[in-house]
Amino acid sequence: MLVHLCCSVDAGYFLKKLKEDFPAEDIVGFFYDPNIQPYSEYALRLLDVQYSCNKLGINLIEGAYDINTWFNKVKGLELEPEKGDRCTVCFDLRLETTALKALELNHKSFTTTLLISPKKSQDKLQIIGEKLANKYKLQWVFKDY
Repeated sequence: MLVHLCCSVDAGYFLKKLKEDFPAEDIVGFFYDPNIQPYSEYALRLLDVQYSCNKLGINLIEGAYDINTWFNKVKGLELEPEKGDRCTVCFDLRLETTALKALELNHKSFTTTLLISPKKSQDKLQIIGEKLANKYKLQWVFKDY
């Protein structure tokens, strides 16, 4: 299972619970967050995620830090509130990139630690995850830990 990771605060507990609930599953972390700025904050989050993955014995892959793609996707949505349309665009980008990486790595399923955040819309994540799972013939693992 490929797990999109955002930050260690969310990742640590989420990954621990996934390992408990899916003990036979090969869980791989995928840090893909071109939306995090400045780059120094991105680098700190990556280090923190690496720590959590190392502690749990989970392999970690870093996605591209393609900030230009991010800015192009959200142009005009800069003033959107949390859980607004900007979040939908962000979820679409990060989850589709995760699904494509899962296919590339021959994983059958994918999920995201965004599901654990009370600041994110579970409904939006569920809809986007299911849509991508159908599109790419993958299993979307929806876990609200």
